[in-house]
Amino acid sequence: MVADKFYFKFMFLAVLTLSSCKGGNEGYRFSGRTMGTTYSAIVYPVPSFSSKDEISLLISDELARVSRTFSPFNRSSEVSRVNKARGGVWTRVSSETVALVSRAIDVSRKSGGAFDITVGPLINLFGFGTEKFKIMPSESEIERVKKFTGYDKIILRKSPPSVMKKLSMVKVNMSAIAKGYGVDRVAELLEAKGIKSYMIEVGGEVRTGTEPPSKRKWRIGIPVPESLSRKIIRVLEVEKLSMATSGEYNNFRIVDGKEISHTIDPHTGHPVKHNLASVTVLHASCETADAYATAINVMGPVDGLEFARKNEIPVLLVLRDSNGYKIITDERFDILMNRSAN
Repeated sequence: MVADKFYFKFMFLAVLTLSSCKGGNEGYRFSGRTMGTTYSAIVYPVPSFSSKDEISLLISDELARVSRTFSPFNRSSEVSRVNKARGGVWTRVSSETVALVSRAIDVSRKSGGAFDITVGPLINLFGFGTEKFKIMPSESEIERVKKFTGYDKIILRKSPPSVMKKLSMVKVNMSAIAKGYGVDRVAELLEAKGIKSYMIEVGGEVRTGTEPPSKRKWRIGIPVPESLSRKIIRVLEVEKLSMATSGEYNNFRIVDGKEISHTIDPHTGHPVKHNLASVTVLHASCETADAYATAINVMGPVDGLEFARKNEIPVLLVLRDSNGYKIITDERFDILMNRSAN
């Protein structure tokens, strides 16, 4: 699982400059901060909903609402109330929260626990969460904290919508799914207003609508996996598709000369150690792409690629090797990109 501050992850995906649009229509462009990271959007308005200010408020208000619901740094958020609750006690939340936590647990089951929204205590232990980093934890500390993790320690109730933790020390961290969910929510609101051509991005998680008026597809660049790099390793042309990337190169710590990853393996309780620099997943849902990118990143290049193929998840892996970087894609990714290029 990924540790963010709230969902802190530098933008892995870069939206490239589009070719000039017919009639000079370049669309409305928006940007700001949300969920502890940045967001950006390009929206081509329609006559029935063409006010730039109205679109701006729709985007910022919805992202703020999602953040207020799921941020562990907001003391009044639903996630924070769950985290403060005692074990064995139902905490009333919205149906929205129950639904998103349920979908997160479903990904946990499918991924064999590689994706787990309860790794918050381990995230904190290594200094990537709500607590300050001190020293490397001992093996006994890691084992102690692991007792309070595990998606099976979360129980849901639909009516009235509620969440129960089996143990008081269990903490929920939605960082690896909420950004994608926020992107989906904004896209759905735009489409409900009749807006079909858009690009929404939050912290590197992207969803695109139909192609812009230029008749060129949206061009999304995947950066070279180096801290703060502006170089692009691959350009994808997409429409009506979501992309999410999980990586190890923009949020880490150096301890005793060693790089400590921000991605925690729920099985071991330790930061991951492998040569997988980044994972990019394509899916119709940004929320789903977000969660699976994290799960595959935890699994590593071999098991992650096997999992993607088994579950028909289009994926692009960037591996570190002696020559720099190596790109591996699965067959569904290649087919999808070939169709997109035509």
